[in-house]
Amino acid sequence: MDPNTYIVRALKKIFLIRSRLLIAFFGLIFLIIGFCGLLSVHVQAVGNLFTSSTSFCNFTRDLEFGMVGDDVRELQKYLNNNGFPLAQTGVGSPGKETTIFGILTKEALIKFQNAKLQTIPAATKLKEEFGSFFVDTRSLINSSQKSGVENASSYSLIYIAGSGGAIVGATNQIVKSGENGLSVTAIPNSGYYFTKWSDGLSLNPRTDINVMANKSITANFSRYRGGFVNSVSISRYTLSYTAGAGGTISGTTLQTVSNGSSGSAVTAVPSAGYAFVGWSDGVVTAERTDSFVTEHKTISAIFAINTYTVTFDINEGDDGSTAAQTLTYNTPTALTANGFTRTGYTFAGWATTAEGEVTYADEASYTIGTGNVTLYAKWTINTYTVTFDGNGSTGGTEPNDQTKTHDITLVLATNSGTLIKTGYTFDGWNTAANGSGTDYAEGENYTANVGVTLYAKWTIN
Repeated sequence: MDPNTYIVRALKKIFLIRSRLLIAFFGLIFLIIGFCGLLSVHVQAVGNLFTSSTSFCNFTRDLEFGMVGDDVRELQKYLNNNGFPLAQTGVGSPGKETTIFGILTKEALIKFQNAKLQTIPAATKLKEEFGSFFVDTRSLINSSQKSGVENASSYSLIYIAGSGGAIVGATNQIVKSGENGLSVTAIPNSGYYFTKWSDGLSLNPRTDINVMANKSITANFSRYRGGFVNSVSISRYTLSYTAGAGGTISGTTLQTVSNGSSGSAVTAVPSAGYAFVGWSDGVVTAERTDSFVTEHKTISAIFAINTYTVTFDINEGDDGSTAAQTLTYNTPTALTANGFTRTGYTFAGWATTAEGEVTYADEASYTIGTGNVTLYAKWTINTYTVTFDGNGSTGGTEPNDQTKTHDITLVLATNSGTLIKTGYTFDGWNTAANGSGTDYAEGENYTANVGVTLYAKWTIN
């Protein structure tokens, strides 16, 4: 073969290979660009689904399980930012909110509604089914965002009991920035023991101090297996005693007791106006000592408010009756209306002693203390007015009015004002202007228990 021809053919082959390599290279470049574009679209879609921005949304429509929308995502952000997280990690957690109203949203909303019933009086007006976002809850959240109730000036502390135990104390707390929460205690069920809190703390009881952020903390428990934990025999149990409304507990309320041993004595002490009823496990004695302890116990003392009797004394009255009244301690109640009477007297009110002054008017509000009470009727004697009329006199003045006291004789006035009537002589008094009534002489005794007008009686000259 001619050398020149061979060289030409070789150069053609080299050019062909180079062209194919260039085509493959640019094809790869276009493939990478297309993949990046697809990835960008995917990332943008994910960004539309998940977001971590703070929620400040004015909610305008009802939301419930199964609904989809941007306002669902805003509701999730609000719950996450204000101490009611949908989840700690993964979908629904802060920064990964979605537009779907699912089970995580519903459960977090129920926690929020329960917490608001305990901490915000206005929330007691919630009427809708918990887990739904209707007008009452919507208005509450909208107003809280405007007023700043849920902003950084206060924080939520939420304590959750994991499987195998319970929490004693306020599990949903609203704490002002920098202040301390209330103490809570993780109490394991029988066959379990407390391990630690989800934030790593093992202190039990715990009190969160200098609170500067929302917290949702779970108490973790583990099961005893076959009577051993890490090859160590179960040997200690917890006794927790709590007081219901109306009393306190004297003694150590949280005790750790060795297996089969006894705890220390505790006593249920009722507050003023309350009585001890019993313990939640059926024990009826106020003082108790749990012996031969082989399990964890959480026991509450139960108290009931007392009632007392108000008895009404007629106190020199002569007729009628007023029924005794049962009142609840420290609760203002209207007294029973007086039913007593006393001839010649008017009921004035009630006194706390027979000789005392009036303290309570008829049907007045009365707040009873810690004992039965007797109230005594108080009476005011009746009086009657005697008035004098000149009955056509032409001179002089009538005597001043006189007051007649019930059952006490009154000496009638004389013609002290020298009443005169031209052509007539004064001849005493009469209960009728025409003289047809009862005659009374000047200075005569008046004994009737009734008011009267006495007219001057005139005899023609």
